[in-house]
This record gives sequence, structure tokens and C-alpha cells, in this order.
Amino acid sequence: MNKYTEIAEKLLKENNIKIRAYRSNMSGRAFIKEREIVIPHPNGKISLLICLHEIAHILNGYIKPIFKGEYLAEKWAMDTFRKLGFKVPQSYTRRAKRYVSYKLHQAKVRGLKKLGNQSIYNFTK
Repeated sequence: MNKYTEIAEKLLKENNIKIRAYRSNMSGRAFIKEREIVIPHPNGKISLLICLHEIAHILNGYIKPIFKGEYLAEKWAMDTFRKLGFKVPQSYTRRAKRYVSYKLHQAKVRGLKKLGNQSIYNFTK
């Protein structure tokens, strides 16, 4: 077992979160009520960050609008990763910004009139 897997297992146990399944791709899903996540095997930096993102969704609960929940999950994942002593890869930062930007765009297309939180907009730049 490598250090990334050990960290993931420790955080999952501390927060009473179970792994429902592992994915072969680099994406995740949180089942908030069930406190379960679907993640890639956390055997590297990016897969651990995805795991942290899904843990954040469980810890934060349901947050509306969706782009705000995604922003908070990305921010928590990257902050936690740094607290663990790692540097967040630029590739992940770009991925996170694109993802939150996409969710913000979806909200605008669906009728969002006011952003409400400038830090989310700043994050996507």
C-alpha cells in the first residue's frame, strides 16, 4: 500500500465514509446520504485529490447552487492536500478550475442571474 492509499483510507475511516466502488477512470461520485463514494484507486496525487473532493461533498452535505458545492469541494480537497504536505499539481488546478467554470456556465445557461460569491468567479480565472 502506498502513501496516497494510506492517507485516503485514514481520512475515510475518520469520517465514517465507505468506498462503494473503484472506477477505472479519473472521476468520482459522492452518495451523501449513504456516506459512500466511488473513486479511482487513490494511488497517486490526482486520484487522491479526486478522493478528497468526494470526501468534501460528504462533509459539506448538499449545497445549492451546484457550482458552489463543486467550488467548495475543490477548495477543501486542495487545501487538505497542501496541509498533508503535498504541492497541488498544476494539471489538477487547471482541471478543477475548468470543472467549476463549466458548472457555473451551466447555471448561467439555466437562468442564474447573480453569482453571489466573487471568490468562485475569481477561482475560475
